[in-house]
This record gives sequence, structure tokens and C-alpha cells, in this order.
Amino acid sequence: MNDLNVKTRLLSVLTVLVLLGGLVYVAIRGGENAGSSSELLFSRRQTIDLWYTDDSLTDYLKSVCVAYTDSQSDYRVEPTLIDDTDYLQKIYEASVSGEDYPDVFLAGNDLLERLWLTGLATQVQDETHFSGNRFFCQPALDAVTYQGKAIAYPMSFEAAAFLYNEDYLQWFTTSYTAAMYFGAAYSQEPLELVLEDNYYLEPETTYHLLLTAMGDEKGLSQNFQHLTFETTAKTHPAPTVVVTPIANPNGEESPYEVWFNVKCTSKNAVSGKSAANYEREFAMMINSGYTYTQIAAQGNTLYDADIAEINSDEGMNFMFSSMPDSETRLAILLYNDEETGNSIDQDMNA
Repeated sequence: MNDLNVKTRLLSVLTVLVLLGGLVYVAIRGGENAGSSSELLFSRRQTIDLWYTDDSLTDYLKSVCVAYTDSQSDYRVEPTLIDDTDYLQKIYEASVSGEDYPDVFLAGNDLLERLWLTGLATQVQDETHFSGNRFFCQPALDAVTYQGKAIAYPMSFEAAAFLYNEDYLQWFTTSYTAAMYFGAAYSQEPLELVLEDNYYLEPETTYHLLLTAMGDEKGLSQNFQHLTFETTAKTHPAPTVVVTPIANPNGEESPYEVWFNVKCTSKNAVSGKSAANYEREFAMMINSGYTYTQIAAQGNTLYDADIAEINSDEGMNFMFSSMPDSETRLAILLYNDEETGNSIDQDMNA
């Protein structure tokens, strides 16, 4: 069981455009035959009016409606936010009066029975999107089915606790999420994936790797692989850091400057961060719950040339502007080739 405390959109913009195209088709067909109140919802119009009650959908609907309008020249979709009080009654009265009625409206699947019995929904005649599970997984189709008939298009789900079958969500956890954040790798040759480029992997931890391979651009043929692997323990010692306050090595003393010498005596640093500030500023952050290591991790990046100098026998000299009678502190965090850093808070030397 996964706890999902946010509303999750199942459809990408492209999928929604397909749906709106299907709804335009239904709107035209609905105008060809008169007689049922559900058919009064649809007529030949240049503008397709869409009603909804959930304000959190506003930005999403506006974006996909604009995209759909740009994709063709015959129709435009106009979304309208409606007060959810007596929502279905408003739709029914508007459809009967024939004035300012919605061509398309969004409603929860808990209203399917009322929609059907009041004539506000009719069976969807759309073999393209409802045959098999090419466009919708079976739970989505079940959610819009009443008495064995699909009477709506699935769009989204909302749940505080979502119990799922992994088979139904393979496409979501891999194809959709990976494409959104990392894009797709196009190749017919074997690919080498360096996971450390995108993730920090904890040592001695089991990870699950989910992969989806698509045989064509539309993803009509797919192969799903679920692999597991374990990371090994880190064995290389952390860098040993020595920070020493020094006088100006040039011999020109100033009350407005402070100098430090930084050495990695173990000579195994490959990257690092530095943070310098007045003691009182450090104290404020420490009292707020931060550690010196955490503060340094958010500091300035040390370049390769800096690291090379810090690894040398002489170390690297740092100079910072300061105020007279003020205490300045320097926190240095160095990492080895396994990304193990020195613990500033334990040795309090850096």
C-alpha cells in the first residue's frame, strides 16, 4: 500500500488532447439524432464548453485546452469553473433549457448512477480508446463503467491510500516518471546507465530498478523489467582535514583580514565545500538545529585546483574579510572517491 496524499494526474497533455478529440466526435454524433436529454448536451458549435468544480484543476485544464486549440482549427475548448452546489441539477436544467449548457463536464465516478438515470450520460461509442487496455488500464475503465457500460472517459484519481496492482502501474512508475524527469534514451544498441549521475546511492542498501523498453515511438510494444541490486559498504577512509589559523603569509597584517591554512593530510580528497562566517552566525544556525557538516555542505564548491592544493604538503591558504574583535570560523568538508566526507562535528578541527 502506498500513501498518496496528493491528487495524481494520470493523463499527460497528449493523452488529454486525444480525449478532447474523441469528445468532439461524440459532440457531432450527438447532434445527428434528437430525442434523449443526454443528446441535448451536444451540438454543432465552434466553441466546446467544459464545466468542472475542482479549482485545483484550473491551471491544468487551461493548459491542455490551449494545446488542443492550437492542434486543430475547427474547435476551441472553454473551461468554466462551476460551484459544486447542485452541480448535476445545474447541468440538467441548462441542457433542458438549451441555453449556456456544457458540451463536456467533469464529475466524480461516485455520480455515475445519477448521471445515467437523469440522462446526462450515455454509453461511450469509442472503440479506439476503450478496446483492450491500450489507452486506459482496467481499473480506470472500471471506474467509468455503470451496469456494464462505459459512460464517461477516465481522467484522474484522488486517494489518501491507494492500493494498487503493480502490473497496472508499471507504465506510471517507469515510462511516465522517467520521461518527465530524465527523458528517453533512443538507441537500438546496449546502453550503459550510470545511476550515480542522477541518484545518491546509500551503501549497503537494496534498490529496485524499473525499466521500460518501447519498440516504437508510440510505445505500442513495450517490455518491462524489474531488477534489484545491493550497494556495497564504503571501505575507503574519509579525508583527514586540518584547518589552522595563520598570520598573513605575505607579512602584511590587517585587522580586517583573517587567514587559514587547510590541509588534507590523508591526501585522498576529490571534492569539497567550504563555509566561512562569524562565530555568532554559526551559533545561530547551530541553535536552529543545523550541524557544522550540514552548513558546510551548503557552502561554496572547491574547484579541482583547490582540491589539488589542499592535498599538497603545504596545503591551501584561505583569506576572508573580517571585522576587528570578531571571531571568524571556517568549516571545510572534503569527500573521498566514495563520497565519504570528514565529520566536522566529531573532530571540530575543520
